[in-house]
Amino acid sequence: MSRVKPSPCRQAGFTIMEVLMTMLVLTISLVGLTALQLQSIRQVTDTRRAGEALRLVKAVIEGYTLIDYARIPPPNAPNWMTQPKRGHENVATPSTDDLMIGVGVDGRSVGPFRVQYLVEPFQGGMMLTVQASWRSADAHGGNTTSDARFRTQRVTLTTVRFP
Repeated sequence: MSRVKPSPCRQAGFTIMEVLMTMLVLTISLVGLTALQLQSIRQVTDTRRAGEALRLVKAVIEGYTLIDYARIPPPNAPNWMTQPKRGHENVATPSTDDLMIGVGVDGRSVGPFRVQYLVEPFQGGMMLTVQASWRSADAHGGNTTSDARFRTQRVTLTTVRFP
């Protein structure tokens, strides 16, 4: 019996099409994983900012609960007022530097937050609402304008004080 030797054209290995298809599947998978990683980073950043804003708002609310009732600002509803920075509460005509615009979590340093307050009469007392807002990157900004890539997020707390 004669044996047929394999021809040199039929060597073992992968064809160029198999390699290209494998690279295509790998590339699509990596692009998907990259998108998931970016979304995860965005969510972690948003959560961290929300926690910082909550700490800042809690500190401002705590300040209002510790001061004498007579020193609470007069009712200003429905107009939100920008909160003065700590130590700048008694400035007669506050400038932008005296207000909580672009402050950090400590209420003094530079950061992304704007803190506002609203005082309303409430059943013989005052209802104080404090809000911290910041601009956050938006994954779904469809417009071509630069503002479309950002959204404003807020953390709001309310307390009531009685004389």
